[in-house]
Amino acid sequence: MDKITILTEPVLTKKELLIKNIKHILFILKRLISGQSSFVLPPKKQPYGGHFAVTRSLTEGLKKLGADFNYNPKRVSGINENVVVLSNTEALKQCITLKNQQKIKKLLAGPNLFILPSDCKELITDPAVDICIVNSLWNEKVYIEDSPELTGKTAIWPAGVDTGYFNPKKPADERKYVMIYEKNGPGDLIAQCKDFLRSSGYSTLTVRFGSYSVREFSENLQNSKVSVFFSRSESQGIALAEAWASDVPTLVWNPGVYTLYENTGRAKTVNVSSAPYLTAETGLFFRDFESFKEVFSEWESSPGAFNARRWVIENMSDELCAAKLTKLIHGGEQA
Repeated sequence: MDKITILTEPVLTKKELLIKNIKHILFILKRLISGQSSFVLPPKKQPYGGHFAVTRSLTEGLKKLGADFNYNPKRVSGINENVVVLSNTEALKQCITLKNQQKIKKLLAGPNLFILPSDCKELITDPAVDICIVNSLWNEKVYIEDSPELTGKTAIWPAGVDTGYFNPKKPADERKYVMIYEKNGPGDLIAQCKDFLRSSGYSTLTVRFGSYSVREFSENLQNSKVSVFFSRSESQGIALAEAWASDVPTLVWNPGVYTLYENTGRAKTVNVSSAPYLTAETGLFFRDFESFKEVFSEWESSPGAFNARRWVIENMSDELCAAKLTKLIHGGEQA
């Protein structure tokens, strides 16, 4: 099977690498001359570039599959013939050039390059790009509506979840809380739902998007019976899948529309989903306070009817999602 390269940044040429090394040597010499310590630690590099969860899932999934791949090689010569540019438009520009030079056989781009393809249409619609990766069905429809040139060139691929890390360490009867996940929902509705839960005898804990670590989120999930998610739109919803892997079903506010580039000349209202992979096994949708009370009552009366973790194991583990991407690369071959 052909080798794969995953990119989230451009790869330095020999000349660029030489210049970088010379600059570092000059920096050390400057410190020596000024009497400072010559021992300089380079800045610590994050293990996963681009969208952390997406890059982590794909690289770890490929490792578990035993796939032959590399991630952000140090030299252009290390770029394999099949390339997936997850993020970074400069990396995509570089790969388009290499594809045109016949140094790349197949080039996939996405899903974390832009909000809409028209943000960099000259790149994503370039003939050198074989497949534009999107996270979900609604995402694909919006992309094609925005840039019809992508018709027939898109493929849906969701990232996976580490089902070993996100798992139900506590039995359901030992979990005390209803988790409220706040991303960008309406404050009045969130307050109504919290008041209802508390008046119904439930304790709540609140998790706010962008203000927690992976460890903190996992620990909160271990203490949660069910989670109520407030997000206007999710191209995939990785936090949702992490909850499901922890066997926490989700009740999801789903307004169905979202305005991109709001308050600008490019404002565009599109049909979206707040949980494109939600199923009867993983949770329920609601639109307003009245429907929230209905779905909460439905969960309350039959919490055992949900099989959130089983759904993730069967559909969205790191290994399964990595295998789906290798099939896209190899035209339907088994991973």
